[in-house]
Amino acid sequence: MGDLIATEMKAREPWREGDLLVVPLEGDLDLETAPATRERLMRLLTQGHPNLIVDLQHCSYVDSSGVLALLSVADRAAELGGRLSLRHPSRTLCRVLILTHVAERLGVPDEVVPPKQPRCFLDTGVGPWEVARFVLPATPQTCALARRIVLAEAARVPLAKEDLVDLELAVGEAFANAVRHGSPRGAEDRITLRTLHSGDAFVVEITDRGRGFDRSQLTPPSPEEIREGGMGILYMEQLMDAATFESGQWGTTVRLTKALPHSAERPPR
Repeated sequence: MGDLIATEMKAREPWREGDLLVVPLEGDLDLETAPATRERLMRLLTQGHPNLIVDLQHCSYVDSSGVLALLSVADRAAELGGRLSLRHPSRTLCRVLILTHVAERLGVPDEVVPPKQPRCFLDTGVGPWEVARFVLPATPQTCALARRIVLAEAARVPLAKEDLVDLELAVGEAFANAVRHGSPRGAEDRITLRTLHSGDAFVVEITDRGRGFDRSQLTPPSPEEIREGGMGILYMEQLMDAATFESGQWGTTVRLTKALPHSAERPPR
């Protein structure tokens, strides 16, 4: 896995379009890179550029940490009488922005998103499954590596490109949550990543050693109370066919399931 390395957010030179400053982002906007990106955009506001367009054409990945960074800059721009808008957001990003009711704050049209249709539940303890297991350090720098490992394993199954994009974001959110909330010793802790696939589904399990949480006690965040963690759980549940959370004395396991195309036609059971 030597070629699976974390990517960086590359700083490209902005350009003016009238009274707008276009800021291109390139790479991944995630738990690792979001703080520096936020600082950079905030600095542009203080330098007299209250109207920003963030161009995401070459930004391959934006997670909830990235969204929160963009929202904080957008709110500050509004306080200064300006506005932050996104250019070339991906379809998946638009969808999660709409689902969390923050699309308009980032200049993305707020459209109606159809409800997710339930698919079959699959017991990973039954039947033949091909399993791969990885143990990774609990650091922000490892988040990109975890996503790329999963995508490499998912290449073995017939998932559509849109499903792979959904899978990458859901896995990124789960792994980032494990780093933030499930690793009390920081980089000394380890996160276990398992991928399982059969003829019916592709499953990812992410296990940390944290205290865990009760999913039933969590409510969807309101647009005014958007926070890290709560957004990520909503993303997982909306993007995957199934997302479950199991906590115990040993830690927490997040299980993410994507049904394979032919199994999607079967009724829920």
